[in-house]
Amino acid sequence: MQTPWGLAQTIKTVAPGIQLVTTSSHGGYLLDPARSAAMPAYMAGKKFTEGRSAYEEDCDWCMPALVFEPEFRAFLTKTGSPDVETVFKSAKETLRHWLPDAYEIFYGVTLQPGESRKRDQQKFNIDNKANWITTAAWGDWKNGVPKGMVGVCARLGGRSSANSSAERYFLVPADEYRGGALPFGFVIDPDRHAEIPPLV
Repeated sequence: MQTPWGLAQTIKTVAPGIQLVTTSSHGGYLLDPARSAAMPAYMAGKKFTEGRSAYEEDCDWCMPALVFEPEFRAFLTKTGSPDVETVFKSAKETLRHWLPDAYEIFYGVTLQPGESRKRDQQKFNIDNKANWITTAAWGDWKNGVPKGMVGVCARLGGRSSANSSAERYFLVPADEYRGGALPFGFVIDPDRHAEIPPLV
């Protein structure tokens, strides 16, 4: 059976119209046309053949799991899942952190700063679109990086910036870098952090 992730190696039926598939590299859930139509529009999956939709296993899986929670609970219980509650806690957290718009609509809430990793990253990117944000770092073991320093590659606007060609290299004191590195990158101050040639 072909899937959006390649040829299926395993296929399990969660409930009528819901299949769990794995391939050599990835996997997820496939929903038949009726199940696809029952999903909220804001949780539409990737279209697949014959009116089916696909939800990959990294983030999107949480949407059908939460929408069809009774069916998933029955499947997990039948297959001997050791902790069904943990699965649904993970599904809810995945939706909140990586699909915050869908989370807000599904649960009828407004997420606050610090409650969604993706939302926080979006705000960080907006706040720092004109700043140099680190995308890679090297310790003083790297040629060209003095002892006690960290050599960094920084991109204008950060890793998610469309301007991928705008990269510069800087030196940052190791203590400052360790103390100021954020989940989405360290903000460079070109007036304080010395620019260096590219580290190769």
